[in-house]
Amino acid sequence: MRRFRKGDTAVIALENRRWLVRLSRGSFGTHLGNIDLTQVVGKQDGWTQAFAGSKVSFFLPTLADVLAKTKRQTQILYPKDIATILLFADIRPDDRVIETGTGSGALLTALADRVRKGEILTIEQRPEFQNLARENLCRWFGKVPSSVRMVLGNACDASLKIGVRKGWADKLILDLPEPWGALWLTEYLRTGGTLVVFNPQVTQMQRVAVELRERGFSPPTVFETLVREWLVDDRRARPADRMRGHTGFLLIARKVAQERV
Repeated sequence: MRRFRKGDTAVIALENRRWLVRLSRGSFGTHLGNIDLTQVVGKQDGWTQAFAGSKVSFFLPTLADVLAKTKRQTQILYPKDIATILLFADIRPDDRVIETGTGSGALLTALADRVRKGEILTIEQRPEFQNLARENLCRWFGKVPSSVRMVLGNACDASLKIGVRKGWADKLILDLPEPWGALWLTEYLRTGGTLVVFNPQVTQMQRVAVELRERGFSPPTVFETLVREWLVDDRRARPADRMRGHTGFLLIARKVAQERV
């Protein structure tokens, strides 16, 4: 049975609100008053108590909880898109993955959580973003996992040395403003491997889809993921007032074997 320790991060659930709070502080202020956090240490995951005429619960955070609150300097991928990538790219524990556009490291954290026996090579052009991604990895894992190797450089520069052989990767993920500029990296994707492209603009996806015809890929699938929460209780069952709608498009394609003449 997992119990909270001092310094742990906890999810505080009170009425319809949730907060991610570190248990190194003495108290936490809410709309119903201050919660004494010192009493949470030593309690089991899911501990609940009466508070201000309501009930407050404490949970160990899930990966989705942490990703939703990722410290950021860039636009991050949301959990709905990350979950879709992990499933449709069929990310496996022993995969070799190349990711471009590390950014704040939300997707990288999810990849590293899944890829425990394989390797992840992630490319970022800006050192301050790379440092932030490293910090966010440490928030979840306690350190940068040994499976992760960070490369500082421009993923659209075909002269960039990434230190792996051609055909090395099982999966290639491009999260860039102009993803066609990094299609030279498809040389490092093995035959049968999966290419994933994320971009908010469908015209960018259109250009990538056209260029993939010349690079030996299956016809790509392009789609978006929309998630709408509902309010359900004994009095109502209706959509929530706010919905996180369009965040980006996903393109999925497989690398095919080239026939030798």
